[in-house]
Amino acid sequence: MIQGRIENWGEAPSVIDGPEPEPQTGEALVRMLATSLNPVDIAIASRRFYGAVPPPPFIPGNELVGEVIESVEHPAGTRVWCHCTAGGFAELAAVPEERMVPVPSGVSDELAVALGVAGIAGWMAVRERADLTLTDEVLVLGASGVVGQVAVKAAASAGNRVIAAGRNARALAGLGAHATVDLTAEDLRQEIAAAAPDGVDVVIDMVWGQAAVAAIGALRHNGRIIQVGNASGPIVEMPAGPFRGGRLDLRGYSIYSERWEDVASAYSEICLMAAAGQIDLPLEIVTLRELPEAWERQVRFATGGKKLVLLPD
Repeated sequence: MIQGRIENWGEAPSVIDGPEPEPQTGEALVRMLATSLNPVDIAIASRRFYGAVPPPPFIPGNELVGEVIESVEHPAGTRVWCHCTAGGFAELAAVPEERMVPVPSGVSDELAVALGVAGIAGWMAVRERADLTLTDEVLVLGASGVVGQVAVKAAASAGNRVIAAGRNARALAGLGAHATVDLTAEDLRQEIAAAAPDGVDVVIDMVWGQAAVAAIGALRHNGRIIQVGNASGPIVEMPAGPFRGGRLDLRGYSIYSERWEDVASAYSEICLMAAAGQIDLPLEIVTLRELPEAWERQVRFATGGKKLVLLPD
């Protein structure tokens, strides 16, 4: 069975022919149809993830879409999206029974897995954590990435005015945002002010760093920053005064911190929108044997705004 394997912390996975998994109590056996590469996979394999991680050697892979072979909860042959800490980068995977959601028809395996961890992050950050009202204006930092693209669409489809800030102008152009901002601008605070002269109510942040600091100046009274990712690094100095004076909230999002029922509901909702042609994502398809090269590109965020999806050979 072809599988990726992490031998030591901080190293890229190798691809080997390994033994088939033996599901334990509470696990199902699933044949992988598509899996995707996420920044959290890098964090887990580098021992930088805040939760529990398996010791090396282990098979990485945070999610997959697959066909059920053996399960207590789902009939054999059911197509499911599976969320797991590890194990997804293999032709067969033993996954938690309680973290599987059936995938509706009308959505390809590739898009279905891309709408998983990344899609849910963009969706729930907006629809669950932001407490949106119809009059709220939303600034998405990192909008040219996959999570950011879903966040823009989640806010726009709710009827909110959206400003998309990113590094890839071509990716930003097709999102349907009301205004765009170049994250590489020399004076980012001024660029945001030009796009949102009256300020914004919500910032969906995939970047952190100085972009998040600049966004604080655009927040209105009672504004909220929803912190989803830190592409610019995990640490930043932030001024305290605006949080007190503006009565601002800083809220975190992680799929591991949300109730599974809410995660499953969000995934089903996104997939139904995708099946109706209302959500699509830019994908790059590679094979499981190409995992080491894809891994190195993900480490460098050199994906061109596309989601890296891996298929079995």
